[in-house]
Amino acid sequence: MAILRGLGISPRFQPLRWTEERTTSGRTMVRQRFPYHSTRYASLKDQLLSCLPPSMLQYSLQATTIDQRDSSVHVTFSDGSNSEYDMVLGADGPRSMVRSQLFPQSELRFAGYSAWRGLIRTVDLSAPTREKFVTDFPLMGDCIYFVHCPDPRQHAVVYDIGDGVINWLIYQNVPHPNAASNRATAAASLSDVQRLRATAVSHWGIALGQIVAQTPDPFWTDVYDLAEPLTQFHRDHVALVGDSAHAITPHCLKGSNLAIQDAYTLACCAHTAASVPDMLQNYSKSRASHAGNMVLLSRHVGRLRNGLLTGMDGVPVDQASFERWLASSGLDSALLPRETMFAAVWRALDYPEEERGFWLAKPRILSLIHISEPTRLLSISYAVFCLKKKKTIHQTSMELH
Repeated sequence: MAILRGLGISPRFQPLRWTEERTTSGRTMVRQRFPYHSTRYASLKDQLLSCLPPSMLQYSLQATTIDQRDSSVHVTFSDGSNSEYDMVLGADGPRSMVRSQLFPQSELRFAGYSAWRGLIRTVDLSAPTREKFVTDFPLMGDCIYFVHCPDPRQHAVVYDIGDGVINWLIYQNVPHPNAASNRATAAASLSDVQRLRATAVSHWGIALGQIVAQTPDPFWTDVYDLAEPLTQFHRDHVALVGDSAHAITPHCLKGSNLAIQDAYTLACCAHTAASVPDMLQNYSKSRASHAGNMVLLSRHVGRLRNGLLTGMDGVPVDQASFERWLASSGLDSALLPRETMFAAVWRALDYPEEERGFWLAKPRILSLIHISEPTRLLSISYAVFCLKKKKTIHQTSMELH
């Protein structure tokens, strides 16, 4: 939030001040304050793009190869053109071409489950369903709910993304991805949708089950992360930012936040560095350890909620058991970047003391941003940023289908 405010960006946010882990019976395991804001991809993207002159952006052109030379980077594009640059930043998503060339051993890992996804407006719900939903989820609109299903073992996420639009996801353990190898989303078959709706109430209770059953066109999203977190994000004049550097599962709500933190760190390093390699080395040193911890922690939380941890039998029964399973990873669960350069960011956020913290730990102030989509996302724009010392930026878009 503070970083975006510093750029003069203020997309419409839906504040969500609580998180709750609960069972399908409605029993609360953990409820805690959590300063969190949800916004939509299109709103934030448009405002970020408005910070740059239109002439600096070029779309529908892919960077196909990069070749590092003594003090420059040679980039070839999909139309056959090529050019020399002083620095290249790969912000080209989980299936990053830039990462594959910098670190060819790095691979994505299928998480072992896929997510059913759906959105529905509360005004489109039947009156009895709407009334039951408000009764059973009293903090809706100010809380993100994580619902644990004991049989079959899986979990759901449900929250209001703004304007009375309910976003829900059901993470279902599956042996293999539903989408093609180069895609993250897939249309569901009619039989799959019928099965989802037929079992919705028995699996999730009346309130959430009826919402799932009444949602039009639910679809699949496969869940991936980086199999082994990278220990560095750069080589010489080329660096990775965002999902290309640390593709992460969604369970800690950190994907967009990590990318924003990467950009802020890179800007701080640029302010003091004597050269491009020095800047990228300092950036990589500042970010790789923290982001790698987040990748592993989010993986652990997803496995906890879906009952995939070794020795886990059923759902956690209360806060104490949830904390024990959370702590079993041995990872830092505060999720906060601790580098000195972030001190000014956290000071800029104005939250009461009792709202500071995450996952039951309170080391610093925190505000997270989650980017949601009101409709199925057919393609996502990623970018490779190629920079020259004369301060021009050539952006090529890449699409993940």
